Amino acid sequence: QDEATREAGLRLDLRESAIAAVDSGATAIVAGQPDSSELYARITSTDEAVELLREITQNAAKFSLEDNYLLATVYKKRKDWNRYFATMRAIMGNGGSEVPGYVYDYAQTLIAQEQIPEGQLWLDRLRKIAPDALANVAVEAQILNEQGNYGKIEELLAANKDLPGGLEAMATLAERLAQLLERDNKVAEAEKFWKFAETSFATLTENEVSKRTALAGFLARTGYIDRALEELSGKELGPDEFGEMVQGALQAPQLTQEGAKRLIPEIQAMVEKHPENMLLQVALGDYHSWAGDIEQARAAYLKILEKDKEFIPALNNLAMILAASNVRVDEAVQAIDQAVKLSGPTDYLLDTRGIVKLAAGDLAGAESDMRQSIAGASRADRYFHLAQILMAQGRKADAKQALEAAQKEGVSKEVLHPIERAAYQKLVDGLK
Repeated sequence: QDEATREAGLRLDLRESAIAAVDSGATAIVAGQPDSSELYARITSTDEAVELLREITQNAAKFSLEDNYLLATVYKKRKDWNRYFATMRAIMGNGGSEVPGYVYDYAQTLIAQEQIPEGQLWLDRLRKIAPDALANVAVEAQILNEQGNYGKIEELLAANKDLPGGLEAMATLAERLAQLLERDNKVAEAEKFWKFAETSFATLTENEVSKRTALAGFLARTGYIDRALEELSGKELGPDEFGEMVQGALQAPQLTQEGAKRLIPEIQAMVEKHPENMLLQVALGDYHSWAGDIEQARAAYLKILEKDKEFIPALNNLAMILAASNVRVDEAVQAIDQAVKLSGPTDYLLDTRGIVKLAAGDLAGAESDMRQSIAGASRADRYFHLAQILMAQGRKADAKQALEAAQKEGVSKEVLHPIERAAYQKLVDGLK
């Protein structure tokens, strides 16, 4: 189970769209996926581990592209941009400029950091070494988005949707662009890309048997639960197909508590048909918590732990919902301590443990865990959690700074898990 899957099953707080949505066209050309490994998760968790990896790469007799790219990926996750760019420049100068995946990563990161001219140069390099890669389109669209040239993006999507694999890649890219534009209150521009995505996913569903849930998944991700279920009516879905759809819906900012309640009977029915599928059972707990029924969510996670007491997603989510709801805090402590004992102090577990320690009144421990979690992966929601901890310590100015960092990265009341929204509003009001 890779980290992307694990995060989708674990996180209950911020429902942010992963950049992987834009990366979909690049998967065919990426040589490796360092951030998918458990080793990577552990390396990013402590400064000591990062320093050890740095020493290994520096003292190696021969320059290793893979080791240095792993190090660059760690820096990227930590938003240590000076070290990321220095490492990537070394990679490019030691043969990495011949590896499309490395060039793609470098180009799109340069553009995301508003270094457009250099990003354009590396896009040109990517076109040369992988002229048919759909990743080129994603990078070019990223540049055009930064420039506000939405008409050109529409032309780009239309020109590439008929290439092999192009329809799904362009639909996914359009969905991502629509999300970004809507977040920036560019509703009219976003609507064009929403329509393109829906039409493309509908065509994909109609024409490819292996993509028969594409439209339903899109509808679920955009909050149209009833339409998604109607689209699936009469289709005999496997647990993985169904699980992908419900996890996608859980990531959607449009998912309401009523929408979550609407899906719970469907998830329950699928769990009864496939009791061996643990991630479906996690999803059942997730949806109960989203619908506001903490005791039902707890019961779902405990049922999983009766079968496998070492199942990390259930331990983490159980700890999260209990601590965030400020109920059964001792049980939350036991659950997260067990998860950390089994998996190590990975950044996402440290985030949860920080929330648990906040609920338990260990404010110093909570701050330490949350800062280590942020050092491992500088995510917006973690700055919100840090702001909560600092506010509880009476450090109002520091809490305000942390909250502003969270908001700058996209945190708002609407994108948080429902059980955290009251705490967010209380924090905002307290900082006025």
